[in-house]
Amino acid sequence: MFGIVPRDGYGVPWLLGSDRIAIHREFARRSRSVFADIARPFQHLENRIDARQRAHIKWIQFLGFTLDDLRPWGRRGEPFWRMQWHRGASPERAPEGEICRQS
Repeated sequence: MFGIVPRDGYGVPWLLGSDRIAIHREFARRSRSVFADIARPFQHLENRIDARQRAHIKWIQFLGFTLDDLRPWGRRGEPFWRMQWHRGASPERAPEGEICRQS
C-alpha cells in the first residue's frame, strides 16, 4: 500500500512496507501506472527513506525518484536518504528485473 499526502506545495510519498516484503514483478509493473495517477496533481515529491531498505530504494528509483543527502534521522539516528521526484525529470530507472525478487 502506498500513497501521497499533500504538504505545503509538494507531495509526501509513503509506503506501508516491511523488510519481509519482496517487490514482485507484477507489483512493479502495476505500481508505475498507479504512481502516475496519484502523482498527477504534484510537481514535486519528497520524503526520507531508510537506507537499509534496499528493495524499497530500488523500487522508488524504478519510479523515477533520486536520492541524496544521506544523514542520521529519527529518534535512533538511523541512516536515511532524502528521496525526490520532479515532474518532467527523467532520471535513469532500474529495470524491473533489478528491483524484483523471484517468487
